[in-house]
Amino acid sequence: LLDTAEITNLSSEAQQKAELKLSIIPDNEGVVNLQASAYMDPLVIDSEISAQEINLISSQAWLPNDIYMTIKQGTLSLNQNFKWSNDHYKSVGWINVTNLNLLDQDNQTFFKVNELKLSDNNIDSFSKTITLNNILLDKAEGNLSISTDNQLNINKIKLDCLYVFIGI
Repeated sequence: LLDTAEITNLSSEAQQKAELKLSIIPDNEGVVNLQASAYMDPLVIDSEISAQEINLISSQAWLPNDIYMTIKQGTLSLNQNFKWSNDHYKSVGWINVTNLNLLDQDNQTFFKVNELKLSDNNIDSFSKTITLNNILLDKAEGNLSISTDNQLNINKIKLDCLYVFIGI
């Protein structure tokens, strides 16, 4: 649900700075705010995105079916400064996931955590690096299970989509 949107100075003219402010309420819970400035020619984006208490269950549709994982519960909060220039991007900020419960293909808990906090992260496509300076795991647990065809539940999880997403 788009709560508010404001766009000013949108133009294809070189060196024209456009401003964008969005507020979105996904699934009637939480809030996502985006504030950005952009130059269209050449394309340069400087933005800040923040999210508070986003229900991760609504993100299930974004997970490819072939990773065989279901989000039973969890919330996401974050604040990231994102910059795009010369076909490269850099994102710096923090991410906090609470009460996460991921189920495997047999509908059993695969990974569960009370809190996963990445309080100082940096993703840089130019140097192809991900830096996680501070990681907090509170009450994390995982379960390995063997299916009737003698396969571990971890064998079905595919992380290819993560590599594509971060551009590494």
